Order: sequence, then structure tokens, then C-alpha cells
Amino acid sequence: MTSEQKYDIDRLQQRGMGYRKIASELGVSPNTVKSYLRRNQNSTKEIQGVCKQCKKPVKQTPHKKAKVFCSNYCRSKWWRNNTDLVESKACVVTICKGCGKEFITYKCQKRSFCSRRCYVQSLNNEKGMGSYNDEK
Repeated sequence: MTSEQKYDIDRLQQRGMGYRKIASELGVSPNTVKSYLRRNQNSTKEIQGVCKQCKKPVKQTPHKKAKVFCSNYCRSKWWRNNTDLVESKACVVTICKGCGKEFITYKCQKRSFCSRRCYVQSLNNEKGMGSYNDEK
């Protein structure tokens, strides 16, 4: 196999062509194309992605899930800065029984109060002990 044929195989495979189409295009056996690509998959599959946070190139590993971030630092920074872009199905908005303010909680938790202070204040009101503000 000539170096020109090898280049053509790499180029056609990157365009998305299969073994048979590449073989018929170049006039070689499909098994020749398949074995060449298997032996040289690291050279043909080095696809560079771009980090979502810092826009640096991210080297992808063949046969693995595509990387989106170049490091854990960039990943956590992006998630902290873009919480509004991610729709969380696990969180719900609830109204506090103590003060009446809205707060966010997980669905599986049965929270009724936004803070411990509201909870204690509610207990004191039920027992007739007053609230923190009444004592001052």
C-alpha cells in the first residue's frame, strides 16, 4: 500500500465513509482498508475538541465518551457560572411554613421550613413561648 493510498484512506474515513466504499473508491480490498485503520486508529482518530470554559484544545481518546472540559477546574468553574442554563429536575420551589418565603429544596426531601430558625420559631409559637423577636 502506498503512502498516497494511506492518506486517502484516512481522509475518506474522516468524511464518514465505510470500509467497503473506501475500498471500492481506491481499488483495494475492504479487508486491507479495515486492517490499516485498525492498526493506525490512534493516528486517524485524534480528534481535538474545545473546552467549554477556557476554549483550550481537548484531546479526545478513541472509543471513549467525548471530553467537554480540559480539567476538573474548568468543569467545576463552568457549572458554577452556568447553573441557570442547566434545568434541574431534582429541585423544586417550596414556600416556608414559618416565614412564607420561597426556597429551593430537593424533591425527595419533605422540608417545610427554609431554615432551622424558622422551624424553632414555629415550634415556639405552637407552644405559646413566643418568638426570638418577642424576647428582645
